Amino acid sequence: MLFTKANLVIHKIASIDPEYMQLASLHIDEDGSTVACNPFVALTCSPAPDTTHLPETQLPDVAPGASGVNAKLDIVEKTCRNLPKGLKSVPVQVARLTSCDKGRVGFTTLDQGHEQTVSGPPNREQYPDWREIFRHEWKRIKALGANRSVIVNRKRLIQLLQVMDEASQDRTDETLVEIHFGSADGSVMLQSKNYETGQDLVAIANAVTIQGGWRPNVWVRKLLGNIIRKRRKR
Repeated sequence: MLFTKANLVIHKIASIDPEYMQLASLHIDEDGSTVACNPFVALTCSPAPDTTHLPETQLPDVAPGASGVNAKLDIVEKTCRNLPKGLKSVPVQVARLTSCDKGRVGFTTLDQGHEQTVSGPPNREQYPDWREIFRHEWKRIKALGANRSVIVNRKRLIQLLQVMDEASQDRTDETLVEIHFGSADGSVMLQSKNYETGQDLVAIANAVTIQGGWRPNVWVRKLLGNIIRKRRKR
C-alpha cells in the first residue's frame, strides 16, 4: 500500500499528551486513508490515488487489516524526512507500507535508487471511531444551516491550516479551503484538496467558549467514548 506526503504529514496534528496515548499515532485505515487527532482538532486524508507509483522494491507491499493500524509518530516523522525532495522525476513523494502486523509497522522510501526503511512497534491502543466523529459533525453542521459564527482557538486553527497547506502541496496562489460552521458550541469543518494527487483533506476544529477556554468535555467524550472511562478505572 502506497502513501503520499499528504497522507503522512498530517501526523503533526496528532496528540503527544500522555493522557491521550490512543491518539499519539497516525492511524492508517484499511482503505489507505490516514487520520490524526488530538482532543481539539482532527484531520484526515483520503487514500493515495491509483495512479501513484513507486519503483519496484524487493520488500513486500502490505496493507492493514479491517481495524487499521496505528503508526507511532517517530516512525512517520522519520519516513517523512526520507521522502524524495525536489526531484522532477518524482512528482509525488511516496512511501510504501512494507510491514504491518501486531509486532511491527514499517515504511520504505526510494530516493535516487537509495532504499530506506523505517519500522517499529505500532501503537497498540484502541483508536477512536474517527469516521463516526466526522459523520456526526457533518450531520450537525448540515442540520444547523449556513448562517453561523463559531469561536475557535486561533493558534490551533493556524497549526491545522499550516499542516493542511503542507499536505496539499499547492504551489500556486489558489490555496483554497471550504469552511462549514456548526453551532456556537459545536465545531468548524474544513475541506481542501491536493490537486497534484487528487486527494481530499477534511478537518474538524472544536469551538471554544467566549472566554477562550476549550470545551473538551463533549469533544473528548465523543472522540474517545468508553476508552477514557476504562482507562480511569484501572
